[in-house]
Amino acid sequence: MEEMILPNEHLGRDFIVPKLYNSQCNFRIFAPEHSRVRINNNSIIQYTDIQRGIFQEFENYDIYTVQSSAPVQVQLYCNGVSSTGDAFMVTLPSVQHFKSSYKFPVVNDFLYSHPPEHFYITVIVQSNARMGLRLDDKDIVKYEMITNITLASTLYSVITVEQSVGLHEIRQHNDIPFGLIVYGRDSNSGYGFPAGFATNINP
Repeated sequence: MEEMILPNEHLGRDFIVPKLYNSQCNFRIFAPEHSRVRINNNSIIQYTDIQRGIFQEFENYDIYTVQSSAPVQVQLYCNGVSSTGDAFMVTLPSVQHFKSSYKFPVVNDFLYSHPPEHFYITVIVQSNARMGLRLDDKDIVKYEMITNITLASTLYSVITVEQSVGLHEIRQHNDIPFGLIVYGRDSNSGYGFPAGFATNINP
C-alpha cells in the first residue's frame, strides 16, 4: 500500500484515532524523533517511548487519543471485519491539521470487478460544534455511528455518515475546525483517504 505522507515539519502532536464503521483497523505511530506518547481509549491510559525512526502499532477496536511530546505521524491500516479482500491505509490528520470546510469526492469507478458498495465519511469534531455541521448545505440528521472522547479537556464527537457517490462539501458554520476521513468498504475491496490538511500549524 502507498500513500503520500506529510513532511516532518508539518506533523502534529494530538490525534483522535476513530473506529471506522464496519472496519477493523490497526494504527501505527511513527516518530521522526524520540517521542513520549500518551495513549488513551476512554478507560485505560498508557505511556510509551518511541525512538527516532521507529514506529509502534496498536489495535483500535475502540476510539483512542494520542498525545505526543514531539510531532509524529499516525497511519490507520483497515480491513472489513470479516474480509479477506483489499485493505486500505489512511494518513490520520492531527487536531492541528483540522479545517473548517472540505470538498471531497466519493468514487466507485474501479477497474476491479467488485468495487465497494458502501461509502462513508467519519467526522472528528468538538462535541459542542457538531450541530453546526452542514453536509451539502443540509443539516446531518442520520448517523451510522457516534462516539465521544475527551482530548486535552475538550470533548470530541466522532460521527459516521453513509454517503452517495459524487462530489460533496461539508463545513462548520461557525468555522470551527474538524477532521474528515472518506472511505468505501465491502467484503472484497476498500479505499480510504483524509479529505484534507491545514499545514500552517505550529507543532
